[in-house]
Amino acid sequence: MKKIRYWSVAVGFYWMASLAYANSLTSSDELFELSLDQLMQLEVKIATGTQKTLSKAPASVTVITQDDIQKTGATNIAEILESVPGVHVRFNRASYSPFIHIRGTNTNQVLLMVNGISMRSLTSAWPQDFFWKGMPVSAVERVEVIRGPGSALYGANASAGVVNIITKSAGSIQQNEVGARVGSFDTRSIWGQQGTNVAGMDIGMSFDISQTDGHSPYIVADRAGTAGTVSLGYKNLDLRSYMTRDDWRIQADYTKNSDVEVGFDGSGYFDPLTKGSVERVHVGGFYNNPNIAPNWGVDAELRYQDLSSSSGDGYRQEPPTGGADVTGKIDQQLSSERHINIEVSGLFTGFQDHEMRIGGGHKWLNLYEVQNLVNYDASGTVIGDGTSLTNISGTSRAFALESTRKLKYLFLQDIWTLSDSVELTAGARFDDYSDFGNTLNPRLALVWNTTDKLTTKLMYGEAYRAPSFVEIKNTTTSVLAPETSKTVELGFTYPVSDQLLFAMNLFKYEMEGIIKWSSGQYQNGSEFGVNGIELEAQWQPRDDLRIFGNFTVRNPDDNTERNDYEPYKDAYLRLDWRFKPAWSWNIQTNWIAERNRSTSNDNTDDKIGGTTYDNLVRPDLDDNFLMNSTVRYHYSNQWEFAASVRNLLDDDAFESTGRTIPFDLPLPKRNLFIEARYKF
Repeated sequence: MKKIRYWSVAVGFYWMASLAYANSLTSSDELFELSLDQLMQLEVKIATGTQKTLSKAPASVTVITQDDIQKTGATNIAEILESVPGVHVRFNRASYSPFIHIRGTNTNQVLLMVNGISMRSLTSAWPQDFFWKGMPVSAVERVEVIRGPGSALYGANASAGVVNIITKSAGSIQQNEVGARVGSFDTRSIWGQQGTNVAGMDIGMSFDISQTDGHSPYIVADRAGTAGTVSLGYKNLDLRSYMTRDDWRIQADYTKNSDVEVGFDGSGYFDPLTKGSVERVHVGGFYNNPNIAPNWGVDAELRYQDLSSSSGDGYRQEPPTGGADVTGKIDQQLSSERHINIEVSGLFTGFQDHEMRIGGGHKWLNLYEVQNLVNYDASGTVIGDGTSLTNISGTSRAFALESTRKLKYLFLQDIWTLSDSVELTAGARFDDYSDFGNTLNPRLALVWNTTDKLTTKLMYGEAYRAPSFVEIKNTTTSVLAPETSKTVELGFTYPVSDQLLFAMNLFKYEMEGIIKWSSGQYQNGSEFGVNGIELEAQWQPRDDLRIFGNFTVRNPDDNTERNDYEPYKDAYLRLDWRFKPAWSWNIQTNWIAERNRSTSNDNTDDKIGGTTYDNLVRPDLDDNFLMNSTVRYHYSNQWEFAASVRNLLDDDAFESTGRTIPFDLPLPKRNLFIEARYKF
């Protein structure tokens, strides 16, 4: 009944907005930078490596523009990704990190990139480092999302989809800007950007500095049966610089999350000790010449990345057990890694009706420092009072070992224009790893302008996830193979008019060789599949009003591999309205439904402290219904102000956790943010 009331409130909001809109005066200024038709003509590079319009891209692609980000009041990239059909962002119980799920798969099947470089750590199976807290949006120009396989272009870890966050380049910073934001949970941030031209060179710089105490949810019981609040604060620093001249571009980034409070350890115990950090340095040089020779264009890049992660004084894996033990089990971890990547590709257009790209590259991935200190012996017993630490780095007990992975790869793609209305894209990529062998991943996509309005896409692709260094280290199997997947998709896009657009995607995803912990080691396990449908609609009746919505249904295999963090259904609805010439209003609703417990997660752990919660039956989670709203005021061409409310209806929303935390993870209650921007 609660969810029915919430839906009634949501419909009421949109109905009142429509009534008010019907009586409003037409504004001479358009609210949207792009019409619906222009949106479909947006060019994206993520689907083919070359610029293709959304309507012709041989993949299920969504573009989130800077305009979308600003209108929704999003402060972190994780917030705006919820607007993409088939995408669900959940927050992990340990460190409250945002995990991106696409089409009902696990988060480790998603490739997360910033400007084309993977955010994945060598020690992690996740798309990002353990202490990654998302990314501030002030420097983001757009986000391109592939729902579906991407290994034929991008290699490892792109089984279910690819998210590429594209930051502002030197030439795209049209105005200098500074801004500040304050809000609930003692959240504070400042940011700025500047663009200029010096001696024919475009130069751009941006910064974002923020910190928050987090929302400190109350937990009824952790794995020890203890109740209390958890701390989830952190600090963030994001520095970026860009230089562009003619066909050359240089980019340098420095990002750091520090004092990251994790709340829980990985086993479900309260961890008040850990304040982790992750630090990343990236420098890249790029060359693009579309006319280097007749019928030939070339792209080349050289990247260097250094990533360091530390758990600080933690992790505290278990609380003190009493007696001499005054600290609990402590496992301090630090790792540093270096990534070097060189890639060259050529685009050949010399054959009639063909656009062929061929290229290759080499990656050198070096985990060059691993430090691991613990206060317990090989049996897991705390030594003495627990205050003395033993260095187990370089031993079989360490969480990882210093090592190097080398990767050579080749890729080939042909876009064949069969007729004025049909394009066929075929391609494949071959990856050869030094530590587990090679893999070949093909793709095939047919894009057919079926009528003047209807576009049909039929797509097939294979993809893989490479085992992490930690997984390879903790296996006695001679070779731990990559996880592999196959996906078939059928998509339709139909613009009814300049004001109304419908889209539908059907998909079937199958994965084999799942890497899982079993019998004291990582092994390739069983299979998993999911099929579903994604529906989208956009309606823009006038220049000052647009309504957008999507609805996703997932039907996963009901076996031990099913991810019960993922909902069977979710829906998103958004309204943007300029109700006065200088005022705009955005409201969003996000419905997460039917998160049914899996058989491995439908009762509590039988080792929870005491007996109160042992083997307690865990009912399926209630639906989450979250409504966010932002009002924005353009005082002048220079000053802009905004106020945002998250969880407007103060819903009791929860994130699913493992069985060691009986009553799941509460999401933030109603919270408020205000911001000001000055452009000059």
